[in-house]
This record gives sequence, C-alpha cells and structure tokens, in this order.
Amino acid sequence: MKFSLDQLLRDKKIKWGNYARGVVNELLKLNYPLSGAQILVDTNFSTSGGLSSSAALELCLAYGLMALAKQPIDPETIAHACQRAENSNLVMSPCGFLDQAVITFAGKDKMVLLDFFPPVKTKLITASISKLSVKRVLDAVAALENNNVVKFGQLLNQSGKSALDLYGLDENTPELRYLMESAQKLDGVSGARNMGGGFSAIILALVKFDRFFNSFHRFF
Repeated sequence: MKFSLDQLLRDKKIKWGNYARGVVNELLKLNYPLSGAQILVDTNFSTSGGLSSSAALELCLAYGLMALAKQPIDPETIAHACQRAENSNLVMSPCGFLDQAVITFAGKDKMVLLDFFPPVKTKLITASISKLSVKRVLDAVAALENNNVVKFGQLLNQSGKSALDLYGLDENTPELRYLMESAQKLDGVSGARNMGGGFSAIILALVKFDRFFNSFHRFF
C-alpha cells in the first residue's frame, strides 16, 4: 500500500489502508509536520473480532508518525484524532470513543473506567438502558475494589445477556450466544460476555485456569 501525503483518497480495494490515510489526514489537520515513512504492519492480534484491532492500528500509526516527526504527544488529543479518522469519509466507520480511549489509557494489569456522561437520550427506552448499563459498571468497579470476584463474574454474565437480548448482537452470529452460554456453564468460569458488536463469535471470560481447563476438555 502506498499513498501521498498530498493526495489522501479513499481506496476501495485495499480498505484497511484507509485507516492509515485517515490518521494521517487528521494529524495534518492538527498542523503536525509529518514526513514520509516506510511502515511494516505485523501483528498476532485477532482482526475483525471486536477486539479493537482498527483502533490499535490507528494509535500505533499515530504514535509512530509523531515520533518520527519528533512531536510531543498528548494522548487524549491523539486518541480523539484517531476516532475522527475512523469516522471520516476515508474509513466511514461510525465508531464511538471507547476503543481509542481504552487503548490510549490502559496499562498492564489495570482496567480503565471511562465516564461518557451525559448520555444522549433520544427515547425513553434508551435512557433507561443507559441508566442500567451505568449502574452495572459502577457495581463492577465496587466489586473489584472489594475483591469480590464472584459478584464481578455475575455482572459480566448480566452484561452479556443484556447485550444479546436487548440489542440482538447474535442475530448474524448465533455461534456467539452458544459460546457465551456454554462458557458460563463451565466449572471455573466466574463470568463471560460478548466482545464487540456481534460480528464475530469472540467472548471475554473470567476464569480460574486449573478448574477451567479441566472442565473445558470434558465439555468439548
């Protein structure tokens, strides 16, 4: 994939390259003096699985280009720029700020609590679902602060159930519900929920390794 900084046009064939174009375009809008670069993209990260691979690519490119240009990096500014890149006409993905923010502010052995209040209220049901989701997040924070793994696992299960039941995220991937509900029944699994917007069958599970692997082999 090759493109010029002076001609950033959407590529209809190699679509993943548009993420790079989008990032470059947003950095140029912020008046950063970017230069040309040869970049190798290599990863063992699962793509198209709801694991924020696009945001990870965007942030890596942005940080790399900023480092080459010897420019100071403000993490929040760059994270928002990457979100705009994904929303732009070059990529045309209407994502929110969650993925870019988590990748920017996360640290090893830590979780990130993001506050997106006030929520956009378009319908009564939207408002009520927002309040329920926020309460579950705050309950999860309290459970972790009190080292209550059982409670946190229960909240994971509730979160997965509501995501699938209220939003139908498994409509096109029935394997997702099967995988999540099967995992929740396994000994050693404290909780499990979906990852991403339902376009793949990938889940997040909280497990006790020794008990989980024994029950996993028996189940399958």
